[in-house]
Amino acid sequence: MNLSHEPILRNLILRNLDDRAYFVEPTMTNGEASRNETCGFPERGCSDNPNENGNEGVENDKIDPAVKQSKDTFFDKQKIEKLVNGFLVLLPDHLKSSQLAGDSGYDTYLRDAHKQCAFKQTQTLEFNWPKSPISKLDQNRPSAFFEGFFLRAMFKRLDGLLDQPYEINLIVTAIISTLCQFPHPQLHEFLLDHTLPIKEECSTPFRILKKVCGDLNSRAEKIAYFQQNLLNVRKRLMGISNKDLNISNESLMESVVILEEFCKELAAIAFVKATK
Repeated sequence: MNLSHEPILRNLILRNLDDRAYFVEPTMTNGEASRNETCGFPERGCSDNPNENGNEGVENDKIDPAVKQSKDTFFDKQKIEKLVNGFLVLLPDHLKSSQLAGDSGYDTYLRDAHKQCAFKQTQTLEFNWPKSPISKLDQNRPSAFFEGFFLRAMFKRLDGLLDQPYEINLIVTAIISTLCQFPHPQLHEFLLDHTLPIKEECSTPFRILKKVCGDLNSRAEKIAYFQQNLLNVRKRLMGISNKDLNISNESLMESVVILEEFCKELAAIAFVKATK
């Protein structure tokens, strides 16, 4: 299946995100919505300059450029750190094994994300996608959000990550990470931006991974020598060790390795898309 084919993307996924029914409308204060809730990520179409937001009475030359740049830089940095670290800290340290194996691998994911996101940008140049989220509200459609059968199937598989074969988990995480690389604003905010107000009943990759990590933490407490066995499985998967492992929970350990790597991959993609 070629996910870079626009009609396929639209029919499987994008048409279900057009009206942004997953989004919680921001509360209004003095007629203006909170900046953190209304400005998507990466920031597009939002500005500290009131003229650019349609307000009158303040001229551009009356705004100190140094102050404006300082405020934007602080907001961007704060937003990026929250977004990226959200994925990186999902899995508790005692359930990680990459550092113990000698390499966190995050730098590699960053390099790959730069290449992959740039490639997706080139692939979709002619799709005429908006630069920022735009709700195509259909009054005849129910307000309840439905992500579509394709994403629902992917999310169900992601939810079952700890109990699935290694090969299935590789496919599911690869598909979701590929979707995250596309420069469509709705696709980006729904799949990656866990800082936005999303309806409680909506499943997102971040929410599912958080649930999976909580489940894993409970299971790990009941498994003796969990971290050592996890490290041995990682070394085998990396080709560092070829010794036979007699571990009753080997399939679970493989899933944990994928879970850790997937969180780092999503963090890298989010960082690249936020800073490009």
